Amino acid sequence: MSSETFMKAKKLSPKFEKLFGFSLAKFMHPIFGFDIIALDMKFKAMNPEYDPDECTYKGKKNAGMSEFVALRYGEEAVNLIRELM
Repeated sequence: MSSETFMKAKKLSPKFEKLFGFSLAKFMHPIFGFDIIALDMKFKAMNPEYDPDECTYKGKKNAGMSEFVALRYGEEAVNLIRELM
């Protein structure tokens, strides 16, 4: 992970934890940086109504991760994830 990515994650970590209720550190890979796939799997484990494999949330089709996050946590959370990528 580059020092720039590390610094960005360090800066955004408190906001991430406040919005999602768990640590960002689990989703930061030392070589690749932010692991969005692991985060998506965490969301799936936390909410059985969200199925990233089928792109559904509460039965709604075409509900990918960004739509799930927007509906569940709000646009601020979507923007935070985009910033981490």
